Amino acid sequence: MPINSVFKNILLLSLIITGITTYSQDLKGSDTEFAIAISNCKPDNTETKVSYMEDDGVLHSLFSFSGCSHHEKISLKNGKYKIYISKANYQPVIKEIVVSETDRKIDVNASLEPVKTIEGVTISGVQKRFIKSESDKTTVFVEGNDILSNGSAYEALTKIPGVIVTPNGYIAQNGKISAIYMDGEPSSISGEDLNNYLNSLPANSIEKIELIYSPGAKFSANTSGGIINIITKSKNTKGINGSINTVNTVNHNYKNATSLQLNGKYDAVSWQFLTGYYYNEGDQRTNVKSIYKLQNTTPAINQEALNLFLYRGTYARTGLKYTFKDKSSINLNYNFWINGHNPSTHVNIFSENYTPEISNSSLSSTHTKNTSNELILKYKQNLDSLGNNFQLTAYGQEFNSKYFGNVRQFSTTDLYSIIQSDKNVQNYYVKNDWEFKIKKYDLNIYFGGRYGDFQAERLGRYNLNNPDPVIFENINFTSEIPFNYNEKNLAAYISLNKKVKKFEFGGGLRMEYYDIRSKTDPNEYIVKTNYLKFFPNLNIFYKISTDINVSLNYSKKINQPNYNDLDPNINNFNNSYFQTVGNPFLNPELVDNYQAKISAFDYAYLSYNYSFERSKNLTVIENDGNSLNSVQTLKSFSNVKTYSLNLGLPIPFALFTKGLDFFKSGNINPDKVSFLFANFGYNKTVFDDSSTLVPSNKATWNFYAYSQIVLPKNFKFNAYYSYMSKGVFTIYDIRRPVQSLELTLSNKFFNNSLNCIFSVQNALNNSGLNAMLYNRNLTTSYNRIDEKRMYRLSLTYTFGKYKTTKNDDVDINTETKSVDSSKSIGK
Repeated sequence: MPINSVFKNILLLSLIITGITTYSQDLKGSDTEFAIAISNCKPDNTETKVSYMEDDGVLHSLFSFSGCSHHEKISLKNGKYKIYISKANYQPVIKEIVVSETDRKIDVNASLEPVKTIEGVTISGVQKRFIKSESDKTTVFVEGNDILSNGSAYEALTKIPGVIVTPNGYIAQNGKISAIYMDGEPSSISGEDLNNYLNSLPANSIEKIELIYSPGAKFSANTSGGIINIITKSKNTKGINGSINTVNTVNHNYKNATSLQLNGKYDAVSWQFLTGYYYNEGDQRTNVKSIYKLQNTTPAINQEALNLFLYRGTYARTGLKYTFKDKSSINLNYNFWINGHNPSTHVNIFSENYTPEISNSSLSSTHTKNTSNELILKYKQNLDSLGNNFQLTAYGQEFNSKYFGNVRQFSTTDLYSIIQSDKNVQNYYVKNDWEFKIKKYDLNIYFGGRYGDFQAERLGRYNLNNPDPVIFENINFTSEIPFNYNEKNLAAYISLNKKVKKFEFGGGLRMEYYDIRSKTDPNEYIVKTNYLKFFPNLNIFYKISTDINVSLNYSKKINQPNYNDLDPNINNFNNSYFQTVGNPFLNPELVDNYQAKISAFDYAYLSYNYSFERSKNLTVIENDGNSLNSVQTLKSFSNVKTYSLNLGLPIPFALFTKGLDFFKSGNINPDKVSFLFANFGYNKTVFDDSSTLVPSNKATWNFYAYSQIVLPKNFKFNAYYSYMSKGVFTIYDIRRPVQSLELTLSNKFFNNSLNCIFSVQNALNNSGLNAMLYNRNLTTSYNRIDEKRMYRLSLTYTFGKYKTTKNDDVDINTETKSVDSSKSIGK
């Protein structure tokens, strides 16, 4: 059966089932007997407030009472609710209740504990975590974190424990390149295009970042290195709320990023809007020494380069949500960004042990303009009051890039080169996801399907090493490389989750059908393949105690080479001795991932990860053995094993005076507590032919430390430090430890409306990379020196006010822990 027919049938069946279940729902509210009792109550005249929150995210007041118990008849529709119980000078409590036609009598028993004081600091029952470790993911909270929220999204990612940028610019966790998701949807762009976009997005627009090492069947199988999911802020609060943020960074260069964020809600409609502009000057020095193995000699070419960068652009992210009376909803998001990149590079080139001696220089300048339009439509239908639901998602993006560059190479005979490139990427997909909960058996069932069509086109035009400078004025090209890539994908999945006492078992199976075609000749495909594969995953979770749990995970994944890596066009050309190109014959990476993890108090964790890749694509620099020319490209390697170990430890300074009881209270608020969070990491990669790629399999060790010290007058001092030891990262021999230190001082003014952050970036003045790369005919020494120490001032002004129906003073945007959560919520 053709793919299109299969997809149409799946979609039609989804809509039919949705219509039947929607029609059968009972949506009317009815009288409900509500009784509440406070078990450890001390009678006084202080009022206790009871509120509830539905899916619209807004608190609604139920009633208030004095004393230790209360009984009242209220009107509630069938469904699931969160009940908020609050009282002055007591920790708030959250309870969950279910109202149904068969049971309209609710009994709630609660225990209110007095607010605790630790070393003069008042701690409420609301937990604002810096990091949360769960069985299937680790979540890092950006909102409210002065180190992570101070800068761009790209900077925030690179400061997260376990996340590093590879020498060729990709973002990786646990030694493997990760897929980047935005609000649960995969990014269509990759490589430098993706990095440019993340550098344009302000970090203060991000709520949290999820590190998913072993994604389940619901996610695309094309995630062999795991997923980094960036969740942006989305608050459904009544009225208009917003913030204005400006970040200014200076050394001998200047950087500015200014953004405006608005969100609001009126009746059933909620919306959000984010827009901004950025201007970024930068520089970087690189020294590359290429040692060639030519017959009986080993000549070398040295390239000392000064790279000057200038990025500027603007963006807008919009969202509109309408919630129907039956609590189904429809979301529409439109995202747009446009940026320009104008780098220039000056290179001094000289030879060693080579006759005739080479001594010349080159000057290159380029201009790139990128535009992106993205549209996302989501419809979610709650099928009943038990949490069963259906979601339909339609996605479309178009990305365009125009590039022009020229190179002047000065020697005894001057050479001139021009390059022009036009790229267009289109990505469309539609998917449906179902969720069913069978409470009788404590079983959750998830299933769904997806159909996607991805296409990338690029035309590269060249006139290289021409002795006539007239080509700069009368532009003409002597060669061109057209590249076309098309990928069609059909997927279906099912997964189950079952609780058995202290155990939780999860498993899933995903089917992926790929049809992939690429060509550099309009009349002939160089790659034409289609295949069907199945990808299982398995998760086991065991709760040793209230605060300690163990999890085991396995998943099989694939990583399709992205269009940039397959494109044979030249991506970088600064002189006639070196260029960067893609490889259209790369193999897909098939990976088996294993993880064992133990977590304590949701903060501390120890994890061990192992992966086996039948094929892995890595950046290499090659030479033909006959000349002094080198080419950077990608190459497939077989049977690659990766081992990683991570230990995360939160260390509140009050731990030394309170002991482990400090954790057991569950009331840790990093805004009010001085603490240190440390992460220790180990990473090792082993190849079948390791001896020909690296001199040893020495592992790299990583250390990350994030500390906060609460100072008088509400000032906070934060420090972030990262360290990677010498060793081998994949095939890159790191010859000098990589270090980074950032210091910040912050405070809030005008009733917390104005947040001021002053920071010192690259405080040690040693940011960079020194590595060796080995190949059969070539050894390359690479040394990069990043920008010198930078000083940054970030100002964020927040306006508007959180409003509830009765102005209940409860913060629903932080995580609240019930003191009495072990007791059942009554019928």
